Amino acid sequence: MSKKFPLDPLALEIRDHWKTYRPKMFRELVLEGRLDQALYEASERTGRAFGELVEAGLEAQAAWEAVRGDWAFLRAEPDPCDDESEGA
Repeated sequence: MSKKFPLDPLALEIRDHWKTYRPKMFRELVLEGRLDQALYEASERTGRAFGELVEAGLEAQAAWEAVRGDWAFLRAEPDPCDDESEGA
């Protein structure tokens, strides 16, 4: 963990999610030395957007559902095996 980009509990959850569901992106960020920065930024952006929605009057659960996929819990990368089976 980087001192420049401290990882809070949300960032650690994001890391686990990315490692499982975005392995290619995860590996690229590790190789580029940018994983901690990307996790920190995703956590900060998610937290900030969540806070803004709650302050605007949205219930916490609805606010979380609205922002969780924007920067933190991204959709899974396509499975390369799926591409191969479609061409067969």
